[in-house]
Amino acid sequence: MPHSFLDRLAPAERALEADAARLSRLDHAEFLLRLGSLFLLSWIAWKSGLSRALADGLRGWFSGTRAWPMTHICLVAFCVFAYEIALFPLAALREILDPPPAAPDGGPDGAPPPNWASDWVKTILLDTAFSTAIATALYALMWFFPARWWLAATAIYAVFVVGLSVWGPSLLLPRVTPPRPLDDPALLAAIQAIGRDAGLDIADCALWTPPEGARDRIVLAGTGRRRTLLVDAELARRADTAELLFLAALRIAGHKHGLDLLLRAAETLLAAAVFLGMDRWMAVFSGQRGIPDFFQPEVFPVWICILFGFASAGGLAMNWLNRRATLRRDAFAMAHAGGPEALLRHLKTAFALDPFPASLRWWQIPLSNVPPPSSRLAAAATAPRPPRPENPGDTP
Repeated sequence: MPHSFLDRLAPAERALEADAARLSRLDHAEFLLRLGSLFLLSWIAWKSGLSRALADGLRGWFSGTRAWPMTHICLVAFCVFAYEIALFPLAALREILDPPPAAPDGGPDGAPPPNWASDWVKTILLDTAFSTAIATALYALMWFFPARWWLAATAIYAVFVVGLSVWGPSLLLPRVTPPRPLDDPALLAAIQAIGRDAGLDIADCALWTPPEGARDRIVLAGTGRRRTLLVDAELARRADTAELLFLAALRIAGHKHGLDLLLRAAETLLAAAVFLGMDRWMAVFSGQRGIPDFFQPEVFPVWICILFGFASAGGLAMNWLNRRATLRRDAFAMAHAGGPEALLRHLKTAFALDPFPASLRWWQIPLSNVPPPSSRLAAAATAPRPPRPENPGDTP
C-alpha cells in the first residue's frame, strides 16, 4: 500500500486537496502573524509607557470601591479592542486571499458579502467582551490570592477545560439527546471484544443524535470500566459495519493503558507551568518598573506576552503528545479492525466529507495536533497485521 495519501486520490480529489493545503497554510500563517503582532504591540505598549499612562488616566476617572475593577476592565477592553483594530489589514488580506466561493446574496462571485464589515465589527466586540471577562477573572484571582493565584487558575482550568472535555462527551452530551437501542448483536460482540483488550466492559451499543456543533460522533458514555458505546445515528446510516468497528476501536483505544487520562494529566501540568511561569516573570518585570503589585492594570501588556508565550510553548508540547497518541490509537484500531486498509478507508471517507491536506510543511507540523495522513499511513505500513478476521461477525 503506498504511503502517500495523495497517490490514493482521484484527479478531482487532488484538486480539492490542493485547495485544502492552501487554506491550511493560510490559516497557520495567519495564526503566526496574529501571535507575532500580539507580542510586538504589547511590548511597545509596555516599553513606551503607554499602558502606565492609560492606567493613571483611568484611575483619575474612577474613585471609591469601583475604582480598582473599573480601571482593570476599561484598560483590558481598550487594549483588546485596539489590538483587533490594528489587525484589520490582516483580516482584509484574508478576505482577498480566501474569497467566498460564491455570493448567495446576488453579488459577484468571490466578492465579500455586503455585511462583511458589520460581521467583522460584531466579531471584534464579542472578542473584546470575552477577552475582557477572562482577563478580569485572572486579575481577581491575583487580587484575592496573590501568592497562590496560579494554583487557583490551574484548578479552574482543570475543571472547566480539561474536566469538561472528559465529562462532556461521556456524561453530559448523552443526556441532551437520549440514546436509542442499536440492534446489531454481531457489532456489539466485536466491540465488546475490543473493549476487553482496552480494559473496558462495553455493556451495550446505542444510537444517538449529537447536539449541533458536537465534535464526537462516537462516545463512550458513563464512567469507570463499564461503558455504553453511543454511535451517531447519521453515521450509522452512512457507514458500513467495518467502518463503524474501526471508528469504535479508535475511540476505545484512548482507554488502553490510560492514554486519554495521561494526556489530560499532561495538559493540566502544562497549564500549571504556564500560570506559574507567568507569576514569576510578571513579578520580575513589574519590579523593574517599581510597581509593587504585578496585578496592577498597567502590567497587562507584559502578562499578555508572558501568558501567550508560555501557552504557545505548552501548546506545541501538547500537539506533539497528541500526534503520538493518534499514532497509538491508529495502531490499536488497525490491530483489531481491519489493518492498514481500514485506516486508508477511514481517511478517504473523512476526506470526502471535509477535504484536508495530504501532508503538511515542516513549519506547519508543530502547529497541528494530528499527524498528516501520509505520516499515519507510513506508520501503518510498519504495523503488524491484525490477528483477527476483518469480518466483524466472525470475531469471537
